[in-house]
Amino acid sequence: MQAELERLMRSALPDGAEVDFTWQLADPALSDPDSPPIRLAVEALERATGMKTAVVRSGGSIPAVAELMGRGISTIVSGFTLPDDAFHAPNESYRVESLQLGERAARELYRSLADLPRSL
Repeated sequence: MQAELERLMRSALPDGAEVDFTWQLADPALSDPDSPPIRLAVEALERATGMKTAVVRSGGSIPAVAELMGRGISTIVSGFTLPDDAFHAPNESYRVESLQLGERAARELYRSLADLPRSL
């Protein structure tokens, strides 16, 4: 994909324009959905939202996640957007309701994680 993206970008350059590419690659990471931290996160999110939590695999590019997991540190990645949010869009917006939901969820998650044994 890298070569094709560079080719497409270069073919769209106007006359006289120059472009350089620098690529940062991240290793993939996959959390065990049955691990104690993930199970606690699911329960905390359900308490905070009053809704069933869906654990889904998704792509992303957060290099720190793979680094932490590679050192045996369980890592939870979550987020909140509503259908009307234009998150990461050209006209990006984020509703106050989403921010408040994230705050409630974080509070519940931190309470739950505080009870985990330190050896995990």
